[in-house]
Amino acid sequence: MNRHFLSLPEFDKIPILGWFIWVLLLLGCMLLMQFAGLWALSSILGIKFQQIQSQPELIQNARPEWVLLALFAGFIPIIAVGYLLWKPWSGLSIRALNTANRPFRYGVFFTALVLVLGLIGAADFLYVLGGGNIKWQGDWPAFLRFLPWALLLFPFQTLFEEWVFRGFLMRGMHQIIRSPLAALLASSLFFGLLHMGNSEVSEFGVGYMLVYYMAQALVMGALVLLFDGLELAWAYHLANNLYVSLLVTLPGSSLRTPALWISEPPEPLKMLLLSSSISLIVALSLILIFRATQLDRLWKTDSSTEQK
Repeated sequence: MNRHFLSLPEFDKIPILGWFIWVLLLLGCMLLMQFAGLWALSSILGIKFQQIQSQPELIQNARPEWVLLALFAGFIPIIAVGYLLWKPWSGLSIRALNTANRPFRYGVFFTALVLVLGLIGAADFLYVLGGGNIKWQGDWPAFLRFLPWALLLFPFQTLFEEWVFRGFLMRGMHQIIRSPLAALLASSLFFGLLHMGNSEVSEFGVGYMLVYYMAQALVMGALVLLFDGLELAWAYHLANNLYVSLLVTLPGSSLRTPALWISEPPEPLKMLLLSSSISLIVALSLILIFRATQLDRLWKTDSSTEQK
């Protein structure tokens, strides 16, 4: 039976507008949950909520795990409700939410997660050998308080983004334009635009960061198309977020964390080229290791593209 993540036969019965309504509902629920979380945090800190809205830097003095909970705890109920609503809405099994209606490969996901963490770590090691500046800043008590919450919440936060941009937006775009490559490019552009509010943008520049975020989205979207599921893209996304939050962070990061090291990045253009090269190497490594043999899935969804 022919299967493709973007074009299951059952998708023809789903109204095109429905895919975009899901995107809006997910993003709206995220904003509401984060609003509630920040309001609770402002009460704990004894700061007026209006002050946090106008001066978000005020929460940077709070314990990092409190900020993480305020911003990310809402992803847990959102993901849970998403699973509950998917089958009644789509008529498909739960597994079709994350894959081309096949079982989710947990072994592939966890193996890829470890591989990506290792490859990013190796790249930073080579960066230091080449004269890069990464300094130890470990605060073990703060790190150990933050660690369990990061391990709990980042999987939900990254799965949420995979649902929004690859699971719903890319599928919805494909229902309109019937081209995997065009759907990949369009969803990657939206991914980049919706990350323009991150504080890294003011640190490194709008143009550089838009290209950076789009490049990351292109990698994750390509992994979804090549392997007909979210396993590798989700693993890549989660590994990246865990790495920059727990191991090596950057100045001006949108989420201040007690990471063990801090990197002084090169000037923006060199940083963009370096990070893009690392992303490409990681993606190619995953493609080779997990044996993506049907590269035409990036541009074809017709009957000649079959699931193995």
